[in-house]
Amino acid sequence: FASVKEAPESGYQIEESTSKPAIPTGSDNGWYHYDPTTHVVSAVPGVVIIIRTADGKYAKLQILNYWKGNPQVIDPYTNKERYYTFRYVYQPDGSRKFE
Repeated sequence: FASVKEAPESGYQIEESTSKPAIPTGSDNGWYHYDPTTHVVSAVPGVVIIIRTADGKYAKLQILNYWKGNPQVIDPYTNKERYYTFRYVYQPDGSRKFE
């Protein structure tokens, strides 16, 4: 996360509908891995999502956990509440720099 110091100049996807999301879905296609044997969704370490807002500002986002309370051991049958734990940096001045 700390090593991402600048947003790229181009390459952003615009999400115009739920049928074509800007952030890829599916296990190991974006930010998460799904284990079909345990039914656990876990964040892929090191994945940082760069966002360009509608008004031309930038943010970087890293999803740390999909489960409420950020548990280290996950049982999807007892940890039923899904709340993202994430960290982010928002750059309000419109520059692409995150430092």
